[in-house]
Amino acid sequence: MPDSTEASSTWIRQRNPLTDGLPRFPDLDSIAAALAFDPLAGIDVKSLDIATRIGLLNSEKSPLQPTSVSVQCALAWQGMLLTGLDRRNPLNNAARLDYWQTLMNPGRSVSQPPKLPSKGMAIHVVKGPTGTGKSVTADRFCALYPQQAVERAGCEAAGFKHLLQLIYLQVDMSADGTRGGFITGTLLQMDRALGTNYAASLKKQFRTVEQLTVALIARLIAHHTGILFIDEGQLRNLVQCGHADLIQLFLLQLMNSGIPTVFVGNERAFDWVEYSQDLSRLKLIPGARFSPPGSLIPGDPRSPSTQHAKLLADADAQTLVDGIMSYYLLKESPQRPEECIQTLLQRSGSIARLGLTLWTSAQLQALLLHGREYVTPEDIKSAYNSTDFDALRPLADGFNYRKPELFAHYPDVASAFYRKIWGFPADESALSVVTRFDVPMIT
Repeated sequence: MPDSTEASSTWIRQRNPLTDGLPRFPDLDSIAAALAFDPLAGIDVKSLDIATRIGLLNSEKSPLQPTSVSVQCALAWQGMLLTGLDRRNPLNNAARLDYWQTLMNPGRSVSQPPKLPSKGMAIHVVKGPTGTGKSVTADRFCALYPQQAVERAGCEAAGFKHLLQLIYLQVDMSADGTRGGFITGTLLQMDRALGTNYAASLKKQFRTVEQLTVALIARLIAHHTGILFIDEGQLRNLVQCGHADLIQLFLLQLMNSGIPTVFVGNERAFDWVEYSQDLSRLKLIPGARFSPPGSLIPGDPRSPSTQHAKLLADADAQTLVDGIMSYYLLKESPQRPEECIQTLLQRSGSIARLGLTLWTSAQLQALLLHGREYVTPEDIKSAYNSTDFDALRPLADGFNYRKPELFAHYPDVASAFYRKIWGFPADESALSVVTRFDVPMIT
């Protein structure tokens, strides 16, 4: 058996103090079960008074029955986290030397922030329309690791007397797309997890954004950060903001640091990546697209050639609606449940957040307008036709009827992408104004 302090082909099986105690999920079923989340689990709904139930219907809720893309993402992220830490195993002489050399020489200039050896780098891009479960899946994955920061006991062989390790870090893009806003938010999140005071102390020590960038990346490396999630990537804060070129360069520097990173955002947030060297890094791990179930089936979904894809999409749609309908606060079972399922999927365009919006609105209408303790398909249709849903209806209908012209209202939806997938002529993608929607009526 090779010495654990030497680099070898068996590095992945060596003992690693950075991964001690971290859960490992060996297959799809085990990680799917761990991801699933029911916010009403353990609550006796029938014992709750109406005020409490209305409060729950109006509050933040994020049930999750993981679809196939959620499970695939979680397995990819687990691999990025654990394999990345194994590559940085401080019991390995070469990895330990790389670590200390990186920290002792964090950057030759402010334009060259520190970077770990590229062999430990992994980038995953997760994109999709709003409300399709991207952020909820990331939240649930991080919840699999209840200790965000772990105190590691001294290990002479590893070269440290004490280590405060950051297992994961979740940060949002700054709303205005500035580097300073993002760096401040990231340091604040590190302080919450680690009990440090980086947000205040580093801003006093380093006066420019470039210097803060170097300091931030160095500290992420120093704490052996396992995986970094950057959420809320949007067209307006990455492409259309007045300093888009600066924030884009900053993200490329962060991407090159060697810390496994997951970018989460809407479909057009990453269109700015054009250079082959950057694109190749983004493709080290196949990206994930959280689109409504069935929306990625090319051409006519009723065609015999698409039947296998349709079976998978139908399974995901059933999983999606099961998760939505599990958030039920009425005392009697829904009437005509199969019709409720189909109505909910159609009227929401199979978009998770829109489905949950319609489902909770239908329950509120049943309780408050009709004095009923059960939901009917008509309640869902009423919620869909309400003025509250006006701004979202074209989005739902666009996916339900495969009509990309309805996406003209939403610049962050990749209408040209769906137009191509659904078999529409390419020249029609130039349409920018829609004055009439040819949408079949549903009753």
